[in-house]
Amino acid sequence: MHIFLITSNQDALLPTILSRCQMIHFPELRKAQVKQVFEAAGIKASLATTLSYLTNDVEEAKDLADNETFQTQIGQSIQWIDLMVKGDPRGLTMVQSDWVKDKPSRKAMIQALNLVGFHFHDLLYLKLGSNDDQSQMDKLVFPNDLGKYQAMLKHLDAALITKGLHLVGKAQRMIRANVAPQAAMEYLVLAFWKK
Repeated sequence: MHIFLITSNQDALLPTILSRCQMIHFPELRKAQVKQVFEAAGIKASLATTLSYLTNDVEEAKDLADNETFQTQIGQSIQWIDLMVKGDPRGLTMVQSDWVKDKPSRKAMIQALNLVGFHFHDLLYLKLGSNDDQSQMDKLVFPNDLGKYQAMLKHLDAALITKGLHLVGKAQRMIRANVAPQAAMEYLVLAFWKK
């Protein structure tokens, strides 16, 4: 008899189980391959790029592509970063008025913060990356936001972008540790503005 135990987190298994298993590791598909699979499943190319950073499951990608809340969060995430970069007070009030007004689940807020983190990733890549336009486009999670990024980069340095990435991760850890999502996101904004 053979039993196949499949996991994406080997560390979550008990050592007694691991000691009785023969390990076979399967490499993850590259982002470009995942994107092609998503496009073949009928997902728009620009959204397939973003989804390839969030999941490699076709059904989950289709669900996210059809989810209006997710589509809204994509737009909100770049708008929120723009307000934070400008020091606009609406960056703080946007947490209440847009992000948490419908009382989303913790998982949904962590997902929303993933989108924010990917925007910071793109900004950092553009700040530190090459000047080759095509090379840049291939590495961006949100290639359609290149124009918005270029406007924001005038107000940002690599240290501030890195601080934003760090704060996104901290806010996600706070939410996982049972801090109210609104409080974690407001902390992110205030800490980002703190000199």
